[in-house]
Amino acid sequence: MKRLNIALVILFHIPLALHAGGGKNNFRVYISDNHNLQFEARNYLVTNDSLVITALSDNGKSNVNYLRRALTADEKKSMVQFMKEFPISKLNELYFKDYANLGYISPDHYPRVIDMELESADLKKKVRVNNIFVPRFAELFSQVNKLLPQEVKIKYEEEQFK
Repeated sequence: MKRLNIALVILFHIPLALHAGGGKNNFRVYISDNHNLQFEARNYLVTNDSLVITALSDNGKSNVNYLRRALTADEKKSMVQFMKEFPISKLNELYFKDYANLGYISPDHYPRVIDMELESADLKKKVRVNNIFVPRFAELFSQVNKLLPQEVKIKYEEEQFK
């Protein structure tokens, strides 16, 4: 009886371990973008099976659940391929440029801060982009934008940082 219990425990936990351990096609992209406003942010979470968009608005007083949906098979395939090729291991933790281009700082004219958590296979990295254009991230945002409704696409153009 004891062997049967041990066997059942092992059989039950193998699928959980395989799922929890990820897999070659698992990825996670979390992006929090303040879009140049001090007390606001849009948060994007893309995983190997879903897209979730939330926001902090109303001067930091309200949390908004904007969208939650499953990825289509084509969207998943495209994101898996992109994340396999995206050089997570080569990213810095911080990309920063001074604030001279802003002229002044106020709650509605604030430095652009984008926080990211990127995972693909066994690679994980937390990254902050602060008031600077990084072409590599423009590619990432372009890929994520393919999944997003027009009104919440990530606008990240080099001209914004000159």
